[in-house]
Amino acid sequence: MGIRVRGFEYVPASATVKVGEKLSVPNADDAPHTLTDRSDARAFDSGTIKGGQTGEVSFGTPGTYAYFCEFHPFMKGSVTVTR
Repeated sequence: MGIRVRGFEYVPASATVKVGEKLSVPNADDAPHTLTDRSDARAFDSGTIKGGQTGEVSFGTPGTYAYFCEFHPFMKGSVTVTR
């Protein structure tokens, strides 16, 4: 499962994964991006994903999480985590 970064957008912006499953985040842009939890807890963060590279995140708790790019806060989406 993955969420691709292309044209300063997450494609798709919403995804569903299971607890413990890794979500890959390939970056097709030249600019760096992140996939970071929007809550103050910062439960997950891909770290900086440079252009042409792939990052990943995993989730330990079921729920729906909003995320954004720390470099480009207008980029947003959500991940639903199930058992």
